[in-house]
Amino acid sequence: PSSYDHSSQNKTEEEDSSPLDELIHQTKTPSLRTLLSLLKDHAPTETFREKLKDTEAERARCQRYGLLYNRMRKKRRRVFWGSIIADDSWHTIAAHAAEAYGLYHTVALVESNTTLQLTPRDLRFPPDSLNRNVLQSGIFGPNSKVSVDLYVDDPGGLVDQTLSGLLREQLQRELILQRWKQNGMKQNDIGIVSDVDEMFSRDFLLAAMTCDIPKFRPGQDCRSPKMVAKALVFESSPECVADEKNWMHPDMILGECLDTIGDSTLHKPGEREYKNGTLGDRKEGYGKHENDYAMMP
Repeated sequence: PSSYDHSSQNKTEEEDSSPLDELIHQTKTPSLRTLLSLLKDHAPTETFREKLKDTEAERARCQRYGLLYNRMRKKRRRVFWGSIIADDSWHTIAAHAAEAYGLYHTVALVESNTTLQLTPRDLRFPPDSLNRNVLQSGIFGPNSKVSVDLYVDDPGGLVDQTLSGLLREQLQRELILQRWKQNGMKQNDIGIVSDVDEMFSRDFLLAAMTCDIPKFRPGQDCRSPKMVAKALVFESSPECVADEKNWMHPDMILGECLDTIGDSTLHKPGEREYKNGTLGDRKEGYGKHENDYAMMP
């Protein structure tokens, strides 16, 4: 696989025509024009860089989720987010950027030139494109590192037809972890992998960055490392919530329990089902299911 990266750029009032302005000008859908226009002035004050000051507000936030507040914590945990990106609606991208504005240290996106049905697709976020420029214009926050890595099976355009769509997803997500490591992820940071339309609320993200959460304490055995969301599902509008359907994503995980981030002498990488045990799903006995570690040392 190959990759490209450009640092996110700060939004400035001096720029007469920003990438976001250009996208707004090209957008014909009224609701999207409204949403994108709101992004121009959307700047919540909380950021991943700030020192904790209002301890009473932080304690109250923790209590809302049944969590304790550690008054010794002076700074928020950093959050590294990653997702595959393709034909996601700008409605969804903009909503996610607004909800998490200023809270992600890293936004690691991966685009492939092949669909999950193994058919070719044109890149939507290549270097120097308007779409890529908007992503990196500061919509996720002025200090968030936004990158788009390109996943290609074969530079000559050949597609390995033996790879299932879901396996291809997993291989693409390997680039997310590589980007997190490149951007300096540490063992006490939080990683989130999701689709663009899967997100934690801003209030819960702030709680995860601040509160005392058992799965985020140091010294984990990493046998059941993920904190899994039970998410509401809606179609077209937040007012159209499905009554009998929940979704068990996105997930959070401590950097200590991530391959290549955590201590591999303490937490051996599990064998997997592809590329000599290095990629794809974990094998039976190596963490394929929760508490399924019979073959692990």
